[in-house]
Order: sequence, then structure tokens, then C-alpha cells
Amino acid sequence: MKSASKTYYNNLQYSIFIRIICFILRSFKNSRTCKFLNFFGEFLINSEKNSKIIRKISNFADKINKKSKKNVKSDRRDEGIFYPPLLFASVYLLILIISSYKVSFISFVIIILGILSFFVSFHLMNTEKLKFDEPSSSTCKKIALIILIPSLAALIADLYYAGKIPLFEPIARKKLSVLFTYTSTFLVLAFFILGSIYAKRGEKIKVFLIAAISTILISLLGYRTQTIVSLLGFLIIMYYYKIIRFKGVFILVIASFLSIILIGIYRISSFGAFATPISVFADRIALTLSIYDYLVLKLYYSGYAIFGYSHGYILLSTFSSFLGFIPGPRLGPRTIIAREFGVEDISMTSTLYGTVFYDYGVAGVIIFSALLGIVIGLCYNIMKKTSNPLFVALFSHTFAYLIVGIETGLVDFNVFILYSLAFFASIYFIRLEAHL
Repeated sequence: MKSASKTYYNNLQYSIFIRIICFILRSFKNSRTCKFLNFFGEFLINSEKNSKIIRKISNFADKINKKSKKNVKSDRRDEGIFYPPLLFASVYLLILIISSYKVSFISFVIIILGILSFFVSFHLMNTEKLKFDEPSSSTCKKIALIILIPSLAALIADLYYAGKIPLFEPIARKKLSVLFTYTSTFLVLAFFILGSIYAKRGEKIKVFLIAAISTILISLLGYRTQTIVSLLGFLIIMYYYKIIRFKGVFILVIASFLSIILIGIYRISSFGAFATPISVFADRIALTLSIYDYLVLKLYYSGYAIFGYSHGYILLSTFSSFLGFIPGPRLGPRTIIAREFGVEDISMTSTLYGTVFYDYGVAGVIIFSALLGIVIGLCYNIMKKTSNPLFVALFSHTFAYLIVGIETGLVDFNVFILYSLAFFASIYFIRLEAHL
């Protein structure tokens, strides 16, 4: 076992692929673009310090925080309830149990294979004795502000472009700009980083304030996925840094769950339809599972179960539907799945593995799960060893998307960018020289 682990570690250490990535990232660090971003970050930090409004809000939060602050033995927790493989498997199996639709045996086996693949790759990334450099708190803040400014500008432009607030007028979502919407979703990552910085310092009130601002702003777009990701990510951050205990997590999860259901009921009723909490939650899960099961059975009986049917067509659509210069389908992945059922003008989700299985079969599901395990495992490893705000934020964001993606799928271009950023950031801070 030790020999196999050592072999894997040496392969990772001396991998040409890893070294090429490191070379590119190191080159970027010395480039003019990086120097400009560093200058821009310094400017934003100075602007924040000189802002009277921000200073007053910060001072007010500090006063409240001093009154409510309690001494803690550690600034962070160990895995606890947010240990990724355990929570990922538990949520997936819970969804299968509570759904009124029961998937076939072959569909269930594919899910289990995916979960096992995630567990193995995560474990390999998490148990290797890698050493890491870590960015300073000042650098983390620069990164957060550099992400925050364009994301906030994109959100404002998107709402202006729509003419109405989609949260209250769901029909306005059709007028949203895809470019602005994707860019504005990184607003949550910026707030995750800022929230992690203050959480590490034990400044509870500021963390709660940032969490509220993040969730409210991203909810304006009317997408429940982004709202849930923001809520779940901040739960992870606050629990990890001991801002809240297990009881607090439970209460916030229930409150968040009820608020999401209420938003769903409001959106459906705005179209003149009637909705109940069961129809908002359970029926949607049953629908997505039935779509996934249909795709699996169709390919299984057609002989395409091992390597898939479309061989990357849906994966390509993730990029070609957003980037016009890339040849390929102009429809998004979920719309392509809807066309498979003869439905137009709407999109359909097929759970985390539906589109992957349709593209590459069982082999694709195993590889896809392993890649997710590698990215999340690296972020988790760095977070656990350094307690650095940047990687607490990256882990919280990627893992929150994974949990939500069990039902919605991970097929959007902005999600691909997020996981790529998390991977490259992790590789960049691996101190390979220390192992030579």
C-alpha cells in the first residue's frame, strides 16, 4: 500500500503536466498583467480604507462583535459534518431515498461508481504529504476585491439589461445577458474570500453581514442555484472557523431550505399556477432523476453504456454555446437534453451524471468524478493544513456547487472556470521544490 502511494506521489511530483502548469503560472506572476492586477488590488484596498461609509460600518460591527465575542481554543475545526466524501455520498443517497421516482438498478450502480471514484481521488489528494506556500491575508483581500469589482458591475449591468429584478419578476430572466450573469456569479467567490478573512479573525458580525449581502445580491438574478451555493458556502466557512456550532448549522439549513421553497412557490404562483412545498422540492427531484434514468436505460439497451453516445457533443456545447468563436452546438447542455425528449424552449436537468453519461458513458462518469475529487481534494488539503482564507473560500465554493450540482448538474461555463481556477491555484501553491 505504501509502495503504491509512493509511486503515485512521485508521478504527481515529476509529472510533466504539473511542471508545465507551474511554469505558466510562475511566468504569469512575473508578467505585466500580474503587476497591473497587484497595483489595482493595492488601489482597491486603499480605497476601502479611505471610504468613510465602509469605515463606519466596520467600526459599528467591531463594537457589536466585542460584546458578543467568545474565546475559542482553535481558529478552525477539523472535518466534522462537512467532510466531503461523507457529505457528498449522504446527500446523493438521501435524494435517491426521498424521491418519489426510484431509479433502475443500473442507474443506481453508476451513481455508486461515481461516488467511489470521487472518494478514491479525493483520498489520494488529501493524504499525500504535500507542502504548500500560502498567500498572505493582504493578497487574499486583493484577489477578493479584484474579483468583486467586475462581478458587481456585471450584476448591475445585468439587472439594468433585464429592466426588472428577476427575483420578483421571473419572466425578466429571459432578458438577462449570459455574459453578465456568468460574470456576476463570481461575486459569491469574492464574498467567500472576504468572509473567510474576517472569520479567521473571529469577527462574527462582519461575517454574517457579508453572508447576508452576498446572498441577497446574487438572489436578485432569480436563480435558486446561486442562492443555495451562497448559503451553503457560508455555512461551511462559518462552521470551519467556529463562527457557528452544529446547532447553528442545523437551524440555518432549515431556514435556508424554507426560504428557497418560498421563493419557488412565489415564482410559480407569479405565472398563475398553484404550488406546494412538495411540488417545489420533491417533484423537481423526481423529474431530474427520471430524466437521468431514461438516458441511462436508453444507452444501456442500445449498447452505448460503457463509452457513451454523443462523445463530447454536450461537453462541447458548454463552451460553444457561450463562446461564439468555438465551432459547435449553440444550444446549452440542458437544452440539448430537453430536445432529446422532443421539448423545445425549455431546459432540463439530468442530475450530476446525466449529461456526462450521455457523452462518455460509465467511463466518463468515473473520470469526471475523479477530476472533481482531485480539485476538491487539493483545495481541502491546503485548507486543512494552512487554514488560508483563499482556499477555505475555494473549497467552500467548489464543494457547495458539487452538492447543489447533484440535482442541477455541473454543465455551465462559469462552473468550469471556477473549478479550473481552484485547480490552478492549488497547483501554484504546491511547493514542489520541498520534495526534491
